[in-house]
This record gives sequence, C-alpha cells and structure tokens, in this order.
Amino acid sequence: MVIPKRHVQWFYDLSDSEVGHLFQVAKKVSRTLKRKLKPDVVCMIIRGMRIPHVHIILIPSSKKDLVGKLFAIFDAAQGFPPSTKKELTEKLANLQAVAMSFSNEDLKRSLNVTEKKVRKR
Repeated sequence: MVIPKRHVQWFYDLSDSEVGHLFQVAKKVSRTLKRKLKPDVVCMIIRGMRIPHVHIILIPSSKKDLVGKLFAIFDAAQGFPPSTKKELTEKLANLQAVAMSFSNEDLKRSLNVTEKKVRKR
C-alpha cells in the first residue's frame, strides 16, 4: 500500500503535487514488486472507503490468479454495446461463465500463494 501523509479520503482531494508524488512512489514500489515477484502485471486500486484515508493498493498479478480473472471479465465486457440480441446473449453468457469460475477457495488459494511468495523473498 502507498499512503499519502496528509489525511484526505479521496485522491482527487489531494493537491496536484501530492498526487504526483503519490504516483511516483507507487511507480517505484510497482517496479520493485515486478522485479522481485515477477508477476505479469502490477495492478493498482485507489481506495478511500473502508479506511477513510486515500491509499493505493498495488497487487502483483498473473493471468491465472484471481485478479487476472477479474480483469478478464472487464476485457470480455469491452465491445459493448452489442449490436444484436444474439450478440448480447453470447457476451452475457461469457461474462457469467468467467464470473461463476470464481470461488472462495480460488480466493484463498490466490492469497496464500501471494503470502508465500512474499515470505520467501
């Protein structure tokens, strides 16, 4: 996680210089995660809801883990709006199939793998 010093709930309430610094630090941390853990990508989520202080969560991810599957859903949704009812039905069926492939066990396995990788290094 990357957290700014000044307390604000939302990133858009930070000054331009604070946003710039926050993203520079996130970039450095992402490069370190990429080099050490060798994921396909490092995903970024900016939050401020559950914990009312803006923070960036950096998630090393591969195509096969839970985060990769989640982004596969987003990728599958691209191309909307479909031009025909048949195309819509097919796209929705594909999205449902990907979404239904997730389970709590997948999530637990994904988190355990990440924890083990971090502990080893």
